[in-house]
Amino acid sequence: MPLEGVRAGEDYVILLTTPAGLVRYSLGDVVRFISTEPPRLIYVGRKRLQLNAFSEHVIEKEVTDALLVVCRRHTWQIVNFHVAPLFADPYAGRRDARHEWWIELKPGTDETPTGPILAAELDVELQRLNEHYKTKRRGGGLGAPVVRLVIPGVFEHWMKHTGNWGRQYKMPRCRSDRAIADTLAELTRFTPDPLFPAGF
Repeated sequence: MPLEGVRAGEDYVILLTTPAGLVRYSLGDVVRFISTEPPRLIYVGRKRLQLNAFSEHVIEKEVTDALLVVCRRHTWQIVNFHVAPLFADPYAGRRDARHEWWIELKPGTDETPTGPILAAELDVELQRLNEHYKTKRRGGGLGAPVVRLVIPGVFEHWMKHTGNWGRQYKMPRCRSDRAIADTLAELTRFTPDPLFPAGF
């Protein structure tokens, strides 16, 4: 994409080509042009750290921003979180595809939210931030999100369990697969119950 072809507000993946022979190498970074005259762009996340299992095109920054807005509104403090797709499965009682949020609150939160309260507010914020997500939600292609509130230490345990503990590592905020979510489910001994789809 030549510079004159980019549009403000659109997300682009950076491909690197060098005179030494490197051709269209994907750096994995996603940038967004905030203006074209003059050309100005900002970093918005990593290509693999996004939610796009249902063509909703939600990036890491948007899930982080949505959660920050909700938490600041209620003075809730988050230790860590992760968002993954939850695929429709009629055998498990899930008729709709949706997002599954795993959230660890900081101990000592005065007013502890429930999963359904957090889910409803995150849904509204993400629709405000992302038009693709909003279209999917209103068109019925994506069900309401589910929030799992986990006990303190779950994410630290996951990072140690997977060998990702240390200053140079951070928790991936979202992915388009369930590699992390399924491990979190095993660690928390969580079994999806079709009678209680809103979390615990």
